[in-house]
Amino acid sequence: MARMHPPEFHAADGDNPAERKLFNAVRDSLPDPWEAFHSIDWLERDPDEGARVGEIDFVLAHPTEGILTLEVKGGGIECNHGAWRRKKPNGAWEPIKDPVKQVRDNQFALKRLLERMPEWPIEKPFMSHALVFPRSSVHQFSLGSGTDPAIIIDRNHIDDLQAAIERVLAFHRGARDKRKPLGEEGVEALVDLLAPSVEIRVPLGEQLMLEESQLESLTQEQAKALRRMRRNHRMVFIGCAGSGKTMLAIAHARRLASEGFRVLFTCFSRRLREDLEARYSTDGLDIRHVHSLAVHLSHRRRSSCPPRTGKSSDRSSGTSSSRRTSSRPVPCSTCITTP
Repeated sequence: MARMHPPEFHAADGDNPAERKLFNAVRDSLPDPWEAFHSIDWLERDPDEGARVGEIDFVLAHPTEGILTLEVKGGGIECNHGAWRRKKPNGAWEPIKDPVKQVRDNQFALKRLLERMPEWPIEKPFMSHALVFPRSSVHQFSLGSGTDPAIIIDRNHIDDLQAAIERVLAFHRGARDKRKPLGEEGVEALVDLLAPSVEIRVPLGEQLMLEESQLESLTQEQAKALRRMRRNHRMVFIGCAGSGKTMLAIAHARRLASEGFRVLFTCFSRRLREDLEARYSTDGLDIRHVHSLAVHLSHRRRSSCPPRTGKSSDRSSGTSSSRRTSSRPVPCSTCITTP
């Protein structure tokens, strides 16, 4: 089976029965190592006309058979004296682009894209084109001088698509043809051009900035609850980890500090304190780690207590009891001692 790019049929502008039919036929009829590309957009810049865009319905590639571009037309289509038109669902006819010119233009555009690839290994690759009408019969058309029945694939040829493609390639190939096959290297280069494997990653820093922005945006919504703090100074916020409790608290603390209050903000985690201090430190706001705060307060309390004297007694075995007194500082009962 041919390897399809993309692996499944995707219709860019709604389902296209003709392209879907050909997609399934290519996938099921062409053997390995055919590579098939569906709906290939191309973009190039002309110095005079500016940017030009186009779309190739199908590109087929083979190491020894070269490149074949296909233009697919479905539904009711006719060509009358070189003017092409198709029948709309309501039965009315509308003009369309000349598919013969389309497929040739797409082939040349692909050739120019290949020539601009620095790593393209083939100087003159064998390239050809064909028109495919998966739902119509060729006898309905006046083809004109721009094409030939040998490069037309219609509904009668879909069941034996491989034979139809061999016929198309034989028509384009000449006895002294100097165009070269792609080889495996050329096919791989074509895959890299038309169906590259690309992963566009968001840098970790950008992800963190986005998450922080989303978190702060969420906090702004939750901060509506902080308005109640003006009426009720004792409130408890309960939520799971990551629900925004810390951001609510720091938002309230910063607001109070901006109003001239001296605010003490405490948290259990030392790393959280460092992060909050780095991001939200402001005048009037003191962010503390709860354990270091306890040690700080204990030292302040001990330094403010006057020394007291106490008495101690020792009893020596084998001798009469005696009392000895010593004078040493003893902390008061309200001091917090730490190891």
